[in-house]
Amino acid sequence: MQKLPTDWVERIFERLECTYKSKWTCLVGDERRKNIYLNQWSTGLAGLTPQEIKRALAMCECSYHDLPPTVVEFYHMAKGLKVLKRKDSVLPMTLQTRELAEQYLTEIRSKLHGNVSQGT
Repeated sequence: MQKLPTDWVERIFERLECTYKSKWTCLVGDERRKNIYLNQWSTGLAGLTPQEIKRALAMCECSYHDLPPTVVEFYHMAKGLKVLKRKDSVLPMTLQTRELAEQYLTEIRSKLHGNVSQGT
């Protein structure tokens, strides 16, 4: 599959910059990093039609996400596939991490024979 033309990706970036402002420009950064992103997005969006790109851009403009999409998220939006929201995916991992940490703390405390005071 052929890469998306660079000028198409540059126009996508312009739209994303208008939508996400400094959050996009901080992400893309300097010219060197922008060229890396251009290549990554050009490859990652290969095969998308103009209509699919418009769909994804419209979804970005209407979404309530604070962060710009990754290339994979953008591709999924363009194809009309379900996009896992990053905020939704963070919560279960945070809960799982906290539960795991509490489990380890309990094990450590029991190995120390209760010589360590339990904190909050």
